[in-house]
Amino acid sequence: MDRKVYRSRYGTVVIMSVFALAAIEAAVLYHSCTATHIAVAAVFFVLYVLMLRCEYIIEGGTLAVRAYVVLARIDISAIKRIEPSGSFMSAPAMSMRRIRISYGKYDEILISPVRQDEFIKELLKVNPGIEVIALK
Repeated sequence: MDRKVYRSRYGTVVIMSVFALAAIEAAVLYHSCTATHIAVAAVFFVLYVLMLRCEYIIEGGTLAVRAYVVLARIDISAIKRIEPSGSFMSAPAMSMRRIRISYGKYDEILISPVRQDEFIKELLKVNPGIEVIALK
């Protein structure tokens, strides 16, 4: 069975978050931190850990979306539409260059695969009926 794995694209927001985490860590090391610094550092640490393993796997007729511990499985034959999205909603996507995948009756997911065109072509091989709205 053919298995294709696509990592998430990493955008500016994520990269800036890593730099912010480094700045907070420096404040902690030099004993100039407050409880707020520690709370912010904890949030950035969680985001960083989630960022380490964000990928999309096409295997057989299934698209698996894995963001560290969260795993969603989508039947590719249920996908109806793929379109660009700049939504700020929380999603298993490490970049703002996202695509919205609509499937089932009302379900959708936002993702940001690298090699986006190749990713979509792989989905179309399984389900050629997917409507692809003009991507950037």
